[in-house]
Amino acid sequence: MTTPGRRGGRWVVVAGLLLLVAGTAGCQVDTRIDVETTAKGTGTVQVAVTLDKAATRSVGDVKRELQTADLTAAGWRVSGPYPGAGGSTVIRASHPFASLQQASTLVAEIAGTGPAGSRPFQLHVTRHKSFWSTSTRLDGRADLRCNLGCFGDSGLRRELGATTGVDPGTVASQKRDFTFGVTVTLPGTVKSTNAGAVAGHRLTWRAPLGQDTVLSETTSERNTGHLAGAVILASLAPVAIGAGMATVLWRRSRRRRGRAG
Repeated sequence: MTTPGRRGGRWVVVAGLLLLVAGTAGCQVDTRIDVETTAKGTGTVQVAVTLDKAATRSVGDVKRELQTADLTAAGWRVSGPYPGAGGSTVIRASHPFASLQQASTLVAEIAGTGPAGSRPFQLHVTRHKSFWSTSTRLDGRADLRCNLGCFGDSGLRRELGATTGVDPGTVASQKRDFTFGVTVTLPGTVKSTNAGAVAGHRLTWRAPLGQDTVLSETTSERNTGHLAGAVILASLAPVAIGAGMATVLWRRSRRRRGRAG
């Protein structure tokens, strides 16, 4: 079998495992993307792929089929495969980021080729700071209208006649077998979002195969350091004014005594 998805920096576990079970009836594969961002603009991108019992059986030796050398070289940390609930198999990979721009780049690497702006998974996070507060805005999308072709390989097209190596008609009938979700954690209080599920700071979007899912969120947080400084200054102001007035009165008193002498 030709193993797809081997290109430096790409999320080859998603590409390889999804396409290995494509065309096999009764398999369920769930892919989750999790982006966690701190107030400093750092964080982690994690991708988890869960193959149900039937998909695990279809792949066979999952560990042997995994191709992780490119991922490791690109800074991803791969864990698994390890057993999950109900006979499933779970594989995870994570990559830290030091800036919001790097986070966008990592998410774009998960699937697709070509310019980053045209890839299936896109995520852009911007922050705006004022003296009193900081707002964070998320704009993104999971455009899976290309179906499993989003995870295909041009080499498979040359060898097998399709980017996924599977008949397009068969793939189209299996959309229900492949599920995707995106979870984002941003600092601050959620002010607006179109996420389907909200659990504290964690927002989750379901991204059906064959559809274009828009991701939107805005959060806000108070700059506690600035607020604390303002409170301290405000509390010290009466003391400073009182001390200043006492100094003025003391000097006036000395001048009067000097004239009287």
